[in-house]
Amino acid sequence: MASIINTNILSQIAQNNLATSQTDLTSAVTRLSSGKKINSAADDAAGLAISDRITTQINGLTIAQQNATNGISLAQTAGAALSQITANLQRISELATQASSSSYTDADRSSMNQEVQQRLAEINRIASQTQYNGLNLLDGSLGVATFQVGANAGQSISVDLSNSVKTSQIGQTSAVTFNMGTATGTNLSSGGLSIQLGSGQTYAIASASQGNQAGQAADSAYAAAQAINNADINGLSVTATNVQNVSIGATATTATSLEINGVDVFDPGTGQTLDSGSIVNAINAKTNQTGVSASINSDGTLALTAADGRDIDIKDTNGGGVLQTVGATPTAISNVTLQGTVTLSSSQVIGFSGSNATTLAANSNNASATGKAVDSAASLSGTSAASVTINGTVVTTGQNWNASDLAAAINAAHITDVSASADSSGHLHLESFANAGITISGTGAIATDTGLAGTGTTIYTASTGSTSIANIDVLHISDAQTALQAVQSAISQVDALQSQLGAIQNRFSSTISNLQAATQNAQSSESAIADADYASEASNLSRAQVLQQAGTAMVAQANQIPQTVLKLLQ
Repeated sequence: MASIINTNILSQIAQNNLATSQTDLTSAVTRLSSGKKINSAADDAAGLAISDRITTQINGLTIAQQNATNGISLAQTAGAALSQITANLQRISELATQASSSSYTDADRSSMNQEVQQRLAEINRIASQTQYNGLNLLDGSLGVATFQVGANAGQSISVDLSNSVKTSQIGQTSAVTFNMGTATGTNLSSGGLSIQLGSGQTYAIASASQGNQAGQAADSAYAAAQAINNADINGLSVTATNVQNVSIGATATTATSLEINGVDVFDPGTGQTLDSGSIVNAINAKTNQTGVSASINSDGTLALTAADGRDIDIKDTNGGGVLQTVGATPTAISNVTLQGTVTLSSSQVIGFSGSNATTLAANSNNASATGKAVDSAASLSGTSAASVTINGTVVTTGQNWNASDLAAAINAAHITDVSASADSSGHLHLESFANAGITISGTGAIATDTGLAGTGTTIYTASTGSTSIANIDVLHISDAQTALQAVQSAISQVDALQSQLGAIQNRFSSTISNLQAATQNAQSSESAIADADYASEASNLSRAQVLQQAGTAMVAQANQIPQTVLKLLQ
């Protein structure tokens, strides 16, 4: 080796190696002191990017768990409040049931009504004041609440709290009352009626048949109610009654007699004075045979009641005028059949159609031809060639058509405000967007299907009767009955909301479990990428420390080598 002093290569080599070991020492110290394998992009640029993305996921998943927990708390708060609302509704139902009994006086019902009104006020208070973190939960103002339950956009769960449970918003019922008559189409003795609740199944009502007791003729309200009840329509309440107000005839001084439903109920004999008390007692003494009871109204008139809706047949054989019509010019009632009413009520909109629909609607209290959607009662398939007229437009059907073919033909006819569709079960669905109804006539399967409109009739919808529980009372038996129906509807609505909240709590719990697992897996992945391996780094530290010591010694040794040149100069 040449003896030179200007360039000390050995010293430079030692210094370079010393610098390298210094870098290794710095890296080992940094990783051991931070616990991280990646402390800057210089350590691992790709690894740093992956680690940051995973860290973002971990942070998001952690917050998502908190959000889901908050969702459970919110649902529990609302659910607890709904339980109290249900308790109040159940108490109102008890009071309404109690007030429906004739064994209580008006004063008793007034006392019951005071509690009813307080219960209603409490329901409103709960609905208005139930809050979670300052948010009203049960008055509808919150709308659809959204909870972020994931680290990424769109990973959310929604809870619909847009429906208020204030008394003005629950307990809605639809009701329609039909007045029965002997004329064709004013009763169900020949069938001809189909009923649909909301957009549910359409039920064809069979012909009404005569009952086994007096007054229960096939054209009576009793028989009509029995026929509708036999259809077993879930959610539909059917009641029949017959209440007739009559006045007392002039004092009779000759023999007279009164028959009700074929039973002789009053035969006072010559010279006996007629009065309301004696007549009421006579009628009520034969109630078990006639099915008719009597009571005195506040204005002195009599109320004849057949609670099951049977007819009240009155015969005054001697024409003595025991009973008369109520009015300015009363007339004697003789050989007359007085018929009752049938009331349908439901928490859903009531649709009815069929060959008797038009006539029954004309004799109802609040039915209108709104033309709501109605399904065919039968599955329409294999329909033979025929024509049907819908709202004046002729639609020609083909051979072996199914419901889809029929719907296509109706829509192709471009009938104003009428559309048709078919479901997977082969039922035809007609819907009108105007309040004129859907009138159908013809000979095809559509025209004769009892679920649609029968021949030449119109689809009707019952308008809403009691609108909510806000204004109910139990001051009279009829009011208590209306309250009972509304409260039952309200309980169903509150129960549905409670079920929704219970289900969402379970969903949140499941989501939290999933988020915990996802967080754990993400943390494991991030640890594998970014966390320092202490065993390895401790080894690297020891190695670097030894190399530092050795490097320092070698630099010192290398710096002594040029001193050998001085020996050449001696």
